[in-house]
Amino acid sequence: MKNQYRIAFALILTCLLTAVFSVAYAQPTVLKSASGINFMNGGIGREEVEEMRLVAKKFPLQILLSEGKTGTALTDVDLVITDNNKQTVFTLPKAGPMLYVDLPAGKYKVTGKYNEVKQSHVINLVAGEKSQRLILNWKSDEVEYQPEDVVPQ
Repeated sequence: MKNQYRIAFALILTCLLTAVFSVAYAQPTVLKSASGINFMNGGIGREEVEEMRLVAKKFPLQILLSEGKTGTALTDVDLVITDNNKQTVFTLPKAGPMLYVDLPAGKYKVTGKYNEVKQSHVINLVAGEKSQRLILNWKSDEVEYQPEDVVPQ
């Protein structure tokens, strides 16, 4: 009877340890766009940021979306990527704040739209070179606090 308890305890312990290690080493989810492009979108919270950074080098294009001088993270940017022939190769509504896209080598135009304001950048991805990081930052309508704005009385 004691052996049965020991075996049961060992099995339960093994299951618990397996569950703990699988959660601790879980990889972020790679998604596939309608056009077949692998991508990751997220970066909300410290854990998610760290998980994404672990796999960042696997993606030729890393896009960071922010607002204002302080770089406040944005999560609702409509993003479109077109190739050199002006054909749309990737779209993602409500992207951000971190978007990694696995595009083949080539020249692309990345266009983001936030609060009806668009901005575009052309990038050239070269096979075998390190990932490129693109930061799209929109000016904030709010007045950002500056220490020199304080007037002594």
